[in-house]
Amino acid sequence: MNANDSGESRDARSLGLKHRVRDALAPYPRLFLPIYRALAPESHARMAVSQDTEIVIEGFPRSANTFAVVAFTQAQGARQIRIAHHLHAEAQVLAGVERKLPVIVLIRQPEDAIRSLKIAFPDQDENRMLRLYLRFYRAVERVRDHVVIAEFTRTTSNFGSILRQVNEKFGTDFAMFENSET
Repeated sequence: MNANDSGESRDARSLGLKHRVRDALAPYPRLFLPIYRALAPESHARMAVSQDTEIVIEGFPRSANTFAVVAFTQAQGARQIRIAHHLHAEAQVLAGVERKLPVIVLIRQPEDAIRSLKIAFPDQDENRMLRLYLRFYRAVERVRDHVVIAEFTRTTSNFGSILRQVNEKFGTDFAMFENSET
């Protein structure tokens, strides 16, 4: 039986292979990052840790990643800062720590993150999601003293306090974000 007989398209097989390779390399920054930068479109490759990265903001999907990056960027105003973000790979965190960069690790309760991810991507396997969640945060646990952990609710309600913690921990001077009701 070939792929066409099973109803699986070439795109679906390719996407599956890409995800399997990505998942296999994610714990290894020295493998994952150069391969990612080489194969990803430029707009995505710029999200990977590189020589000019100034801060890493990373977490498992659906853990307020977009909120944190947008809030950080808005707070900095006209100041352009290179942020490594949205790869949802532990390689980002580990590389940031290795380079002694400020690193914010976003975290959300696993059932909430996976439920939200399942809504966005209903075809994804929940067991795989949980395995990836656990692997991501086990890697973070090894470097927890070198990062700022930002819990989901605190991120979305008081992101300024996280930036204050980053400035204190890393000796940076990032501008504060003021949460608003609107």
